[in-house]
Parts: sequence; structure tokens; C-alpha cells
Amino acid sequence: MLRIAFSILAWVSLFASVSSHADAQLTIDLTTEPDEATFVYEDVWNFASALQRLAAGGDTVAILQAEYFDRATAGLQYYLDNNGITAERLAGAIARRPQEFAALIDLPERLAAQADTFRQALTDVKRIIPNAVFAPTTFLIGPWFGASEASEQGVLISVEKPYTAEHKTHTLAHEHIHIQQALAQGIEQYQSLYDDGPNRTLLALAIREGSADFLAKLAVGGTTHEGALEYCMAHESELWERFSSEMAGREPGHWMWAEPMNPAEPRDLGYAMGFMIVRAYYERAEDKAEAVRAILAVTDYPAFLEQSGYAERFAR
Repeated sequence: MLRIAFSILAWVSLFASVSSHADAQLTIDLTTEPDEATFVYEDVWNFASALQRLAAGGDTVAILQAEYFDRATAGLQYYLDNNGITAERLAGAIARRPQEFAALIDLPERLAAQADTFRQALTDVKRIIPNAVFAPTTFLIGPWFGASEASEQGVLISVEKPYTAEHKTHTLAHEHIHIQQALAQGIEQYQSLYDDGPNRTLLALAIREGSADFLAKLAVGGTTHEGALEYCMAHESELWERFSSEMAGREPGHWMWAEPMNPAEPRDLGYAMGFMIVRAYYERAEDKAEAVRAILAVTDYPAFLEQSGYAERFAR
């Protein structure tokens, strides 16, 4: 999900600076070239340093505060603030999973070794979105919930869970596509959906996230919600019946970012329902490049659903 509070300056020319429309002034580097995109590893190096000190003994909270929190990059600081993460909370997660966190000590080297794979993912995004721009990507450690987002500080990817390089590239593509959506729609229009704006509905949120997943799959061949997508394809009719009866509601409920009502179902089926709608729209379009532009720019979600023809599949 993209939580963003900036406006783009020089969008038509250099795509180089970003400034806040709130009280703080922010500047991050944007580029149109995947080879020039910035990957920030500083925070995972700092966390590895904290792990080295923890192995020698000492107060976990104090060491995390000194080595990781006090040395946070702007991206990590935004992530910590936005998600309410403290040294105490992270220490608690480490206490519950000591072996898993200890295994992260060589994570910086492993991430750096995957840089070419990550950069190729951005190249693939640019293949389907020729005017794409890329913000810095900051890799960081959270309290074992693996949540990633795009923000006014760029793309933030939480890498504490043992995801494969392939999964990380899917996440990278998904979050950078969110940035393209925000630029295509306008920052305020884009953000209003997450800030309880007038267009917020389950349908809107599903199409927003499903669009990022669909375009990520189009670009890099996979999404971060493959399990939900496979389940949706196997139970499409019954899920549509449920989804269509709830999609006008303003809250995502159990469809997104929460545990499902049925424990046999995977999380985030709303992403998969949105993916199916967006795929139907894309497949129906004669001009695929124009379809991609329309998918990025959509703000009238009921009209988009109608244009996709998806609901017609289930008409009786």
C-alpha cells in the first residue's frame, strides 16, 4: 500500500525532486533509469552490527536503540513512525524468534548479491510502463511482519522474513507500480483512498491493490499474493458472490490486511479479486499500452468494473 504525502516537481522534465505539501520539506532522488535507481542497505548493516553486539551479551533494547534506531535512515525512520515500531517492540520480536533474527547477520551481503535481480525487476516495470520513474528503495528490519510500502521517502521493504529473492522482486515491482499510480492519478487523489476519502470502498481498494499485483505479474511474472490468486481462481464464482455483495462498503473487512473469516482461506483475497477484475479489463482492451495507462490512472472504480466485463461472467 502506498502512503504518500508529497507532490512531484519537475514531473515533465527531470523527475528529480520531491517536496512535501505539509509542514516539512523533503527531497528524494527519482530517476527514469533503472540502472540509476538507488538501493539503500544502511539500515540492514546497522541491524547486523546490533546483532553482533547482542551476541556478546548486553541489554537488547539499549543495543537496538543505539545501533539501529538512533542511526536510522530517513526511510527507516518513516517506517518506524508509521508503524509504531519501538526498540522495545523489536526486542520483543527478537525474544520470540531468536534463531530467525540471529540468521539475519549476513543479510546485507545477501541483499547486495541480489542487486542485479532487483534492478532487472525495475527494468521489467519500465518495459510495460515506459515513462516510469523510480524512487530509492530502502531495505530494513521490522518486528517480523514483513510489511512493505511506498512512501514520501521512497519504497520501503521489510526483509526480516526469509523471503526468496523472487518474492522480493515481486514486492519491489508492486511497490514501484504504486508510485506510478500515484503519479498518474495525482498524489492527493491517490492518497484519499487510504485517508477515508469519498471514493473509498472495498471495490476501490481491491482494484488499487489488484492493479499493482496485475502489473507486477505482467512485468516480472509473479506477485506477492500468488496463494490468494490460486485460491481465487479455484473458487472464483463463490468468492465473487461474496465480494460483490460487500464491495460497496467503505472498509476492507476480512478481504485485505486482516485474517480471513474462514481459516481455510488465505489472507488478502481482496488483492486477488482486484487482480481478476484488472486482468479482465486488460484482456478486453485492444490497445494494451493504453490499457496499462488506464489501469494506473483509474479513479472511477464502478465504471472500471463495468468496462472490464468481469461481472458479466457470473450473470444468471
